[in-house]
Amino acid sequence: MMRCHLLAIAALVSRATLAWTPAAHSARRTPLHAAEETDALAQIQSLEELEADYWSSLDDVERQIQGASRSGAAFLRQGDLEGALEQFDRAQQLSKNKRYEWHRGICLYYLDRFDDARVDFVENAQRYEERFSEPASEERLFAQACALRGAKGDEFAAASELRETRPVLRACAALYGGDVNAAKTLRDLCDRTDSVDALRRRLLGHFYAGLYHDALNDAERARAHLALAAERVSVDDQDFTARLPRLHASVRGWSLDDVSDEAKRAAAAFDLGGAMEDILDDPEIMKEGIDAMTVAMLKEALKARGLKRTGLKADLKARLLEDLGLN
Repeated sequence: MMRCHLLAIAALVSRATLAWTPAAHSARRTPLHAAEETDALAQIQSLEELEADYWSSLDDVERQIQGASRSGAAFLRQGDLEGALEQFDRAQQLSKNKRYEWHRGICLYYLDRFDDARVDFVENAQRYEERFSEPASEERLFAQACALRGAKGDEFAAASELRETRPVLRACAALYGGDVNAAKTLRDLCDRTDSVDALRRRLLGHFYAGLYHDALNDAERARAHLALAAERVSVDDQDFTARLPRLHASVRGWSLDDVSDEAKRAAAAFDLGGAMEDILDDPEIMKEGIDAMTVAMLKEALKARGLKRTGLKADLKARLLEDLGLN
């Protein structure tokens, strides 16, 4: 628990710290529902033709790789984490190059292998951003959740240098990066349910808020956010992200159907509360958290406050403590 608190403090004061298939890029960003039935049918037919052409172009080993990857995804949708990981590992072993496969990190995370999961998310984020020149926000947020749970590794920011066009994920990255003001932004973004885009924002905002609170061992808030994320989302939705709230709850042994209205109202307001308030109110825990920060994190914290960033680590730490009134 203390380790989680220290890493949360580090985030708070810093504030910001491939193999490819036709579905690999789009699977993470599909809409929640098809717009029109006729358009959906035409799209399905077009995708089926594209997929047939794609499979016919593969050699035997490549077909085995893609088959293992698909099997892994199927196992994961069923909640079989061990079975899914076995298939993803097989695909990696067969491949001559490291594959982009963010689902593997999901398996590792929910098997509580946080060190391995963080490595996987960081590597996949780098592959994705290099290949598509788009921010791998989901991988970055999961990597941060691993760090909050004590995973070791070099600093890896929640926000990419590439521009994230989805405001809700920008706000989530700010929250994970320690910006407590991000809660208000998330509340404003997630308070509507009158369109597909609004439902998508609600799903992403509340899921990653739930992941954040769970990483800080605040199960009550985490469960309430997951319950809101799962509302009005079809269980048959092909978008894997739509399945994450219930997968998370299932792994933790939680029911999302009996969360109280009071807890949901607090989650809808993005009330950080709980452990985070305790941390902010305890100067000793704050000092220990700052002491655990790397030089890079200290410099980011000082930069956010417009302070000088030169000197030894002890100088940086002293400057930050003084600015926070903790010296």
